[in-house]
Amino acid sequence: MNNLLLKSAIRQLWKNKLFSLLNIIGLAIGITSCWVIFKIVNYEYSFEAGVPQLDRTYRIISQFKNDGKDNYNGGLAKPFYQAIRKEIPGVELVAPAFRNYQMESVTINKGQKNQKLVEDFDEAEGNVTETTSDYFKLVGYKWLAGSPEKAFSTANDIVLTKKRAAIYFPNQAAQGLIGKTIFYNDSIPKTVTGIIDDLGFNTEFNGTEFVLLKEEVYPLNVWTNTNGTDRLYIRLKDGVKDLPIQATINKIGQKKWQEFSQEKKPKFDYNRKVVVMPLKDSHFAVHIKEWYAERTSKTVIYGLIAVAAFLMLLACINYINLSTAQIPARSKDIGVRKTLGSSQGKLVSQIIFESLLTIAIALVCSVFLTKLAFFYFQEMIPEKVKDFTSSTTSMLFIAVLLTVTTLISSAYPSWLIKKVQPVNLFRAGKQFQIGKTQINLRKTLIVFQFFIAQFFTVSALIIGQQLSYTLNKDMGFDKNAVVTFDLPSKLINKFYEEKLDQSKKQTLLHEIQKIKGVSAASIGSKPLSNNYSSSWFHRQDPTLKEKISSDIFFKNADPNYIAVYDMKLIAGNNLPQSDTVNAYIINESAVKAFGFKSPQDAIGKSIGQEDSMFPIVGVIKDFHAQEFYKEITPLALRSFSRGAYTFNMKLSGNSKEWKTSIEAINKIYARFFPEYPIEVKFYDETIASLYQKEQNLAKLINVSTIVAVLIGCLGLFGLITLAAFQRSKEIGIRKVLGASIPSIFHLLAKNFVQLILISILIAAPLTWWTCSKWLEDFYYRIDLTATPFILGAGLALFAAVLTISFQSIKAAIQNPVNSLRDE
Repeated sequence: MNNLLLKSAIRQLWKNKLFSLLNIIGLAIGITSCWVIFKIVNYEYSFEAGVPQLDRTYRIISQFKNDGKDNYNGGLAKPFYQAIRKEIPGVELVAPAFRNYQMESVTINKGQKNQKLVEDFDEAEGNVTETTSDYFKLVGYKWLAGSPEKAFSTANDIVLTKKRAAIYFPNQAAQGLIGKTIFYNDSIPKTVTGIIDDLGFNTEFNGTEFVLLKEEVYPLNVWTNTNGTDRLYIRLKDGVKDLPIQATINKIGQKKWQEFSQEKKPKFDYNRKVVVMPLKDSHFAVHIKEWYAERTSKTVIYGLIAVAAFLMLLACINYINLSTAQIPARSKDIGVRKTLGSSQGKLVSQIIFESLLTIAIALVCSVFLTKLAFFYFQEMIPEKVKDFTSSTTSMLFIAVLLTVTTLISSAYPSWLIKKVQPVNLFRAGKQFQIGKTQINLRKTLIVFQFFIAQFFTVSALIIGQQLSYTLNKDMGFDKNAVVTFDLPSKLINKFYEEKLDQSKKQTLLHEIQKIKGVSAASIGSKPLSNNYSSSWFHRQDPTLKEKISSDIFFKNADPNYIAVYDMKLIAGNNLPQSDTVNAYIINESAVKAFGFKSPQDAIGKSIGQEDSMFPIVGVIKDFHAQEFYKEITPLALRSFSRGAYTFNMKLSGNSKEWKTSIEAINKIYARFFPEYPIEVKFYDETIASLYQKEQNLAKLINVSTIVAVLIGCLGLFGLITLAAFQRSKEIGIRKVLGASIPSIFHLLAKNFVQLILISILIAAPLTWWTCSKWLEDFYYRIDLTATPFILGAGLALFAAVLTISFQSIKAAIQNPVNSLRDE
């Protein structure tokens, strides 16, 4: 039975090669979309899956309110872990994880012949975490040597992960490492008391070396500090709710703030709340400001799932349309089978088996398309996604995908086959006719397909317009022909620790300025970047009845900074050269924020904090210092070369000479700091990278548009084929009566063009609303006009007419004798 079904299915697919190919292409694209997005979603939801008692495990973060806006920090004041452990009985485990950045090197086998030094500590993925034994219990580490109870017997004990231990002590068994000693910074001994296995799941617990967190009595001011790398995790006892725990922790914080206020009499308000967040939500907490954290928005995940579902649904609709288009041609074969006694169940089984075989072939083809998709989207798909596999989940997904797709694709054609009546088919050579209801259903499916295609097309055009506006709009400074490089963190530490003289930076700058292809050079912050610092400043003016204050952003600069970026100085003078802050240049927004009547009125006035007021020496025009999502805010350039570690160079001459200039910059830098390599980048490329998320979205929408239009056209091809077949006799009669090819084309095409126009009208309001919502995130954005909608409609009509033309013209030029010979 199965062999007969297989042979019959293969024969049917081979007989209709074109339709089979179109079906396989459509389904392969849909399956590829689903598989790639499944891999991404499966990876993102795998974070923290291996943590025991995950439903009772929480991470505690800080929430601040500034100017009516909520800001979140992933850290917490250090003393909280002690208070929670002592004062809240509902907490089972308290696990601090405080990152220690003071360790710069590790010495192995000190004083021996095989002494080894690991200097590039951070680059070697070193991550020293100060914690307690509760941490290992909460995360659920497997111990290869030692135990959590004995791991931290003394302050000099250390626990290493298996991977980290292999760097320090290669090719040695875990048990043999107990008692070994390593030295941090050549002088701090640590004895290995435990080796833990590397975590076998995706996680934010990225510590590689663990030392005991020293118990101490923290002064009150530490309760007001928040460091993003001081993380705190808790596990609640069974049955304990998180909200009461959160309220209790906040009461502890309020109590300590009141004690601090009474003792120190601070002149600032401290509006902080503690939030107890489920650990399973941490990976999706994109609102938390945290360096080096791997985060993903659930909104993005849901959007990807919706795209995959729509593309797969379009592929199934395409299959339905193409399959039903073949049923009139198969009607005599079906009639003969019914006459010879074939049951409806066997005929339905045949259709289902053909669908299953087609989908299976498409699944094989999708393997190659998946590799192509991962290559094309390699910038937006994390490398770990390709390598991440979960055999059980993957097999289950494939089984469900095959089953659901087969049922959706074969249900309607199977039902249609039941309607075939053999008696009617053999009367005077009649053909099986599909009723008006069924035609209307297929037309509805075509409208749906092009509705999705139109939505993607117009969205792609609008996203492209906003990206172009973002990257090409006047930013208030000239980013063209500017290159930058940042001093490496190791080198910055040398300057910070005063192991290198600050004047060496200035000497390097002067040597760079001598390069023929460099017209100006400066040490200062990049004008537009994600890195920023700000403070609450006051205007010093005894004549004011009320103090005027404003939050103000800072950019470090020097006298050459304005020239490099061609900023417009509209009042006053340039900054003086200085190692420390002694003057400010403010922007127009700061002029308004501090209540000055004009830019000239601001010159000579002082702003700052109580103990550090400095004069305003100049005013520049507003420029974009942050992404276009945010409004231009008050900003000050300050002369602070000690805190500036970015070199900015304006290149001159022909662009063909820029490569030579960059090579010269690298050579001069290498003379000064050969052991600390740099990367010279064009600043316009750096700005473009800030909008990588939007560029990835544009790429995804563009590909989805192409796929949706392609699948829609394949479905349309099936429907026009059916229409031409069913109206073949009418077309033959019209041709005998003198109808022209254009009139025949108009006869077949007009109804389908109407369908496309209907889909365009339905898609327009939804696309307008969706894109308006997306644009609301940008403070500086394009105005939505009719242009992308008209252009999108034109592209949809062009693709549809091109598809219709092939089959319509083919039907119009056929010899009418062939269609009328049975009459």
